[in-house]
Amino acid sequence: MSFAGTVSAMITSLKNNARQRKSLYDNKLIFKKTQKNKLKFPDIKATPEQLEKIKREAKNEHRIIIIKRITALLISLLLIGATLWFVLAYFKLT
Repeated sequence: MSFAGTVSAMITSLKNNARQRKSLYDNKLIFKKTQKNKLKFPDIKATPEQLEKIKREAKNEHRIIIIKRITALLISLLLIGATLWFVLAYFKLT
């Protein structure tokens, strides 16, 4: 008797899946669609000075990220070591 409910849910699911989906690039003005839904990027030229500036900024950002990760790792290792030392000293397991 529950056949009608199952079919109704299936039809609703098929209708929802058949709707037109928005693409990630539909709302972007810098992307242009060409034939066969291929994306064409605008021809924006950068000077060598601008490229060097971009490279320096990327290297600096990467260096900062690495320093933050190493600092977090060292702090966590120190905390784990201090905790182990405290536990071993408190319970006199050494």
